[in-house]
Amino acid sequence: RARQLIHRYNHSLAEEHTLRQQILADLFGQVTEAYIEPTFRCDYGYNIFLGNNFFANFDCVMLDVCPIRIGDNCMLAPGVHIYTA
Repeated sequence: RARQLIHRYNHSLAEEHTLRQQILADLFGQVTEAYIEPTFRCDYGYNIFLGNNFFANFDCVMLDVCPIRIGDNCMLAPGVHIYTA
């Protein structure tokens, strides 16, 4: 399921903001307002909990075997990888 959602997200257009927000809501355990620059990768998605006003630049990877919790007003630089196990 996560792979299908990630594929849809990574191939959506920047102008499709509502679609992207819906995909992230379906994918993540918690998300309110987030912007993730494609490409993005994760294992499951449901173990990712994002605070308000989250931004991740391109090529972000979150391997969420265990929960990942990121607070409000957080920004990730390009190529950030977060691994849990």
